[in-house]
Amino acid sequence: MSKKKFFWGLYGLIVAGLFIFTVTNYTAPAGDSAAELLRFRVLWGHLFFGIIPLLIGPIQLGANFQHTRPVLHKLLGRIYVTCILISGTFAIWLGLNSSLPLFGYALLGLDVVWWLTTGTAIYHIRKRQIILHRQWMVRSFLTTNAFIFFRMMIPPASIMTIGTLEIRFAVAATLSWIIPLSIYQWVLTRKRRSRPAAEPAAG
Repeated sequence: MSKKKFFWGLYGLIVAGLFIFTVTNYTAPAGDSAAELLRFRVLWGHLFFGIIPLLIGPIQLGANFQHTRPVLHKLLGRIYVTCILISGTFAIWLGLNSSLPLFGYALLGLDVVWWLTTGTAIYHIRKRQIILHRQWMVRSFLTTNAFIFFRMMIPPASIMTIGTLEIRFAVAATLSWIIPLSIYQWVLTRKRRSRPAAEPAAG
């Protein structure tokens, strides 16, 4: 088994494990009121449509997939974007109606970044700018994975004593997209700087 297959297999297990862990904690509304029932349904809509891009992303970003399966690549891309739009719409409602206002604002910020990275990727593919499209799709997928990064930050954020729980959750939600996007930008910058040095001098 290649390292790439092992990595994506491990990734799939992590996504499935976190998804199962999350949904098992939301098997029923927190109360009998109409507001709690609505929140339960919106949350499930957000989770359902949010998990699909997590599963499609690795396929779309696979080496040469867009060349070997162009029709399927375009179809999956449309499903990916549609699910992000729907899941993001549910996320807006959840953010605006969060019992922790600062955490809700952090979720709204994450949603804006999610839509911006995905929208920018769409813009570049319409301009036939393949490299830029792929780079922004990677950013979109990293932002999609903020769900995973945030779930990993919840345990330490829950037991820390610095600030309130609301502030710690808001910081964790914000870092869940800032850190991976910053690392990816750093990698891109290093690649750009190393290219001229790697090329032989002309003449």
